[in-house]
Amino acid sequence: MEDISSYQFKIAKWYWTNKRKIYTFFIITFVLFDLSWLIFAGFKFITYYYSTDCHQLARDLAIQRTDYLFFHSLLGPQELIVKISPPIIANQFYDLVALAENNNSDWLVNFSYSFLDLSSSDQQVLSQGESFLLPNSEKYIFATNVSLNHSLRKVDLVIDKISWKRVRKEKDKQILRENPLLDFQFSKVSLDRFFSEKQNQSITRLSFEIENPTVYSFWEVPLVLVVYQRTRPIGLGALSVKYLKSKEQRQIEYIWPYILPSATRVDIRPDLYILDPDVFMPLE
Repeated sequence: MEDISSYQFKIAKWYWTNKRKIYTFFIITFVLFDLSWLIFAGFKFITYYYSTDCHQLARDLAIQRTDYLFFHSLLGPQELIVKISPPIIANQFYDLVALAENNNSDWLVNFSYSFLDLSSSDQQVLSQGESFLLPNSEKYIFATNVSLNHSLRKVDLVIDKISWKRVRKEKDKQILRENPLLDFQFSKVSLDRFFSEKQNQSITRLSFEIENPTVYSFWEVPLVLVVYQRTRPIGLGALSVKYLKSKEQRQIEYIWPYILPSATRVDIRPDLYILDPDVFMPLE
């Protein structure tokens, strides 16, 4: 065992004799330090509280500086794009049609619409309705057989009561990614103009074949038919195909009770709210 020197013995004896005094000294020093810090902090707080800088900061915090409109325009849905076509003269009536487009990838929109007569000073409402647009889609908004006692030269479409809804459910996102309506095929499209002895009038008959190559069967599929002469619509029709089953092909006819001008193409579009599970027939 190592021997303890006389110096080390003296140090140990002194520490043992004054241990309580040393402990008391450190406690008092720590308390005095904390007390000094608290007094200093309290003095600074009181000085700043009664200064003009504190009141100015409080006023600044009370002012709403967040630009919510900016963030809504940045993160929210983009506005609909609407292209209005000139009125279609449909025998003694008018047909009205516009093409609306929703370029948002995950926003569904419901809205109300009104066709206005810009030919009159009071901008008469010609037709009203409600519709929807799925994400990343476009559709026709239309009105048929509008009767007027004056010439209709120009129309406008007013869209209001717009309600946006973000698509969040995975099953809804899945059906939108598949979008079976885009897989529908329309072939053997023909327009025939002739005099019908049965109806005792001249008619235009549109015939085409619709094919549903998807795995889905539908109770009813509304179709919108727009006949074009180059870029101008010259004919408008709407019909519903009922009980369209998966892998089914069907011949369809639509009759206009008058003669349409010469046409360059026919645009046929299904208009179905596929986010509603009730539109699908159950699997057999």
